[in-house]
Amino acid sequence: MEILERNEQALECLEKKFILKYQSLKDCDFEHCFVTETINHQKIICQERDGYNWRLNSIYEPELAAQKYAKGHSKFKDYAVICVFGLSDGRAVRELCKMCNGTQKIIVYEPDHENFILAMREFPLDDIIEKEWVYLVVEGINGERLHGKLDEWIGYENRNLVTQYILPNYDALYLKQGEEYIEKMLYCIKKHVFNMNTEVAFGKQLANNLLYNLPYVLRESSINNLKQAINQYDISEIPAIIVSAGPSLDKNIRQLKEVGNRAFIIAVDSALKALTRENIDFHIGISVDPRKNPELFKEERIRQYPIVLTANSIPTIAKENKSRLFYESPAGFEGFEEVIEKRCGEKLGELHTGGSVATDAFSLAEFLGFQKIILIGQDLAFTGGKTHVSGFAESEANKRDEDLLVEVEGMDGSMLRTDIQMDSYRKWFELAIKRNTEKITVYNATEGGARIHGAVELTLKEAIDRLCQKEQDFPAIIANAPRMLTEEEKSDLEQSFYHLDDYLDGLKQQIVEGKEAYQTLIRLEESNGQNTAEYQEMVRRIGIVNDIDEQEQFMNFIKFYAKQTEYAVAEDIYTAEELSVKEIAERGIRLLNGYEEGINIAMEQVDSILKPVLKKRVF
Repeated sequence: MEILERNEQALECLEKKFILKYQSLKDCDFEHCFVTETINHQKIICQERDGYNWRLNSIYEPELAAQKYAKGHSKFKDYAVICVFGLSDGRAVRELCKMCNGTQKIIVYEPDHENFILAMREFPLDDIIEKEWVYLVVEGINGERLHGKLDEWIGYENRNLVTQYILPNYDALYLKQGEEYIEKMLYCIKKHVFNMNTEVAFGKQLANNLLYNLPYVLRESSINNLKQAINQYDISEIPAIIVSAGPSLDKNIRQLKEVGNRAFIIAVDSALKALTRENIDFHIGISVDPRKNPELFKEERIRQYPIVLTANSIPTIAKENKSRLFYESPAGFEGFEEVIEKRCGEKLGELHTGGSVATDAFSLAEFLGFQKIILIGQDLAFTGGKTHVSGFAESEANKRDEDLLVEVEGMDGSMLRTDIQMDSYRKWFELAIKRNTEKITVYNATEGGARIHGAVELTLKEAIDRLCQKEQDFPAIIANAPRMLTEEEKSDLEQSFYHLDDYLDGLKQQIVEGKEAYQTLIRLEESNGQNTAEYQEMVRRIGIVNDIDEQEQFMNFIKFYAKQTEYAVAEDIYTAEELSVKEIAERGIRLLNGYEEGINIAMEQVDSILKPVLKKRVF
């Protein structure tokens, strides 16, 4: 079988979208890329730039050079995430794979699809492509998957085990792409550290909010329902305007009065008071922070507008709102959503989040299918020394940590002060814009604040005059959006969730049995009983319990009540060197103790929060 045929056969294990895009490019002519021979008559890939040929491997002994490149780096630790910049002819990546023991994961990012297509024709890649723990990202084919895969494979527990390798001459040829690759890695690490801090500090509140909101989720609608309603109409020429609460909003907020139904106006929660103060109508609000100050939603007029919530938003909003509610599914809600989907065949829908309500608002516009998105009030900096639009401080603190300030380029070219957190949001927007390059055009009409690279800069007046030409009756569309469940489905699910504590009790018994198996394993280790049938049986039981952790969707909800233990034990396991069976078992017991405690708390909260509400409907 020829090299190309073997390689293309190996591609069958990848996503269909990758294969289709590759097939559309496979016969292309190369502008800069070609194969040359080494001194010992082996093939390597070259790139021509400005009359100079850049070799992507050694001209003398490419196989030996690849071996030296791999062995010249430190031994990979267990569970490491290895981020390789460049594929070239596959030789160096293959050698890196030989240094792995199966616990590591490798992300190979090839910044030039010409290199990949040429390598497919000339070099064996099938053994690399077929490895489940190697993920291949090729710019021009599936480049948009890079950030998502980094985010999936990099977590808080393994953040210190992330390593990066740049293949020879890739730094010279693809400097900008390499810098962006590193930036995406760092962003994912920072995001997971931030998420860990949030979940440890507020895990119980997040889980309790899920229980408070569940009855509203069952009787209201999902963002999928909202999408179904809007997608019945042609919105290709109608922009979505995302109104955030940055200080520059004072400059142009009044211009929104003339928009009407010529744009779909999404208002973040912190901007609601500013809009109602100016008597400006918006189409839908959005609030996703599980700790948001409920005073933001006390005004009677604000309660009259529909709003998008996450299932762990503060319950006050749903309780007091008098319009339509649309829910999205957050982390921890997976088990509830699975039960809902089995009954009615529908999911709530999920938004990409960058840690702020404004990033969720952007994701909502993207999710609903808007091809033009206008940002206003998206300063992401302390414009004029202020943190937010006028009146914001009356409902939330107006504080800055001077130790966490950085400088960024402003829209006017000046340097502005911002903090690390807001700067991470700015980077999220830039990545989202790149992710949607072929689908969405983003316009930054903030008229102040930090520059968001990739967004078209213009004034709000220019944006309205240029983009807001067609009308659509969005209030009617929202009002007529379908409910997620029928009355029968709602009744069945209320019955099911009423007995959630019975399910949790059964899960607790499995956790207890897992602890007993670990304890028996330790006893057998200490008495040299490794070769007994009892030892093998304990290993089998422990495997079943470990599968519960991975496969049981309600575990993510339970873990909110045991986050500190989970993070501490997981980090200990990832970073410890060559643990003995006894040490692993002891850590396993600690983790299961945390889960048992989490189940106990979850059962108490189900009894005190959820069951009293459902009891009125079930009986």
